[in-house]
Amino acid sequence: MPANRASPKPRRRSETGSPPASDLLNQSRLPPWIVKALKANRIRRLSQLAGLSDRDLLQLDGIGQRSLELIRAEIARGRGGGPAAEGEGTGLPAP
Repeated sequence: MPANRASPKPRRRSETGSPPASDLLNQSRLPPWIVKALKANRIRRLSQLAGLSDRDLLQLDGIGQRSLELIRAEIARGRGGGPAAEGEGTGLPAP
């Protein structure tokens, strides 16, 4: 009688080298109106934004100069920009 071998479990996305959950727009500090505009443009992760130029971002529906500044600040924060980068480019004072 053949041995019943269980097939290996499929790997979870986090085990396959996918970006961490903290890369999700929903987990970011971006305002909901920016997240909504980005999702409408099929962007779900901050890592997708990092590869886009300012010109590319400004061509997306619902993204203007203020949105661009907030997006760039959030990307800098996610890359370990630290507190000094928090207010950078947002028009807000750094803490």
